[in-house]
Amino acid sequence: MSDAIPGYDRPAVEAWLAAHCPELSGPFDWVRLPGGHSNLTWRLTDSTGRQAVIRRPPLGELLPKAHDMGREFRVLSALKDTPVPTPRPLAFCEDPSVTGAHFYVMDFLDGHPLYTVQDVKDWAPEAKRRDLAFAFIDALAQLHALDPAAVGLGDLGKPEGYVERQINAWGRSWSASVGPAGFDDPRAHEVEAFLRARLPGQVPARVVHG
Repeated sequence: MSDAIPGYDRPAVEAWLAAHCPELSGPFDWVRLPGGHSNLTWRLTDSTGRQAVIRRPPLGELLPKAHDMGREFRVLSALKDTPVPTPRPLAFCEDPSVTGAHFYVMDFLDGHPLYTVQDVKDWAPEAKRRDLAFAFIDALAQLHALDPAAVGLGDLGKPEGYVERQINAWGRSWSASVGPAGFDDPRAHEVEAFLRARLPGQVPARVVHG
């Protein structure tokens, strides 16, 4: 593969990995992974055949706090010794001079993201869907059962008023799109009112998925 890896200075990154990630041994084969919510995500295969994943924000100007690699790495680090199934974090680079942005490396877990109908047919046939659904629910239950303070994430966010803030954000997003789209739907406002009338009371903080 060519040294040209969008978003990565390949020689600089591989030199950084040699100094900071002893679990891996260069040189590396790089393969782009699809998805990743626009983050530049690649599978690395080292000289011994071990695989890992490297991840950095997309190119261009970003909104504050968007695509926070440090936050992702911190959450993975907090979850690695819990029952929640997550890849093991390996190394985090907070020096943007290496490749223009923060990035981190984690273990590669073999799996099959479901992007298309054909992906679902190939990797989640009907006979397996019940088991997959329950496994997904079990993982979410394990995540929600964690006390953020107990795993070192007590200061990660603002647990009070979380649901109300989400409804506020959804409402602002819808209202902001009405003018440019030239379209509004009263049902969206009915749903917002329905949710506001049923806000839950304050509950103990938990780690939740985003």
